[in-house]
Amino acid sequence: MSQANAQSSNGSLDESDLTAAFDLNVLGMLAIEQRCSTTRKQKQQLQGEEETGVANLESPVAGEEPAPDTRAALFRREVRTLQRSPHFMIPRLSFGRVVREIMLQHTESPYRITIGALEALQSATEMFLTQRFQDSYLMTLHRSRVTLEVRDMALMAFVCKLHGQL
Repeated sequence: MSQANAQSSNGSLDESDLTAAFDLNVLGMLAIEQRCSTTRKQKQQLQGEEETGVANLESPVAGEEPAPDTRAALFRREVRTLQRSPHFMIPRLSFGRVVREIMLQHTESPYRITIGALEALQSATEMFLTQRFQDSYLMTLHRSRVTLEVRDMALMAFVCKLHGQL
């Protein structure tokens, strides 16, 4: 749009330019109003809007805030995150020390172990421990409880020993 068309005969801005400027100002005011009391999630949403240049025209409902996450919900979220993770849960250095210590107990001279063999041992160990904890938790549920206790682990070890499993 040329400057001749943008300005009218009296030298002021065109009406469409004024409405566009007003709309931008209203959007800016909405963003400022939303910033007054926002939750962390809303702040992240506003930051994303500032980066993309798109504003949310919906005003927050007064008195209605999202419920804070309970401890159980946070725990479940952490469990899901850990289950989705492809990494080992036991630190590699600590696991390597335990393997080296066990090898020294059963042999007279120290042996060396490759990284691949150590990772295979660690993978098998974590799978075994996960399965043992799952089975022990079934014992806990059978007793109509939620908290895994030592006696549940001992009962699972007894059942596995009775049936010839590790």
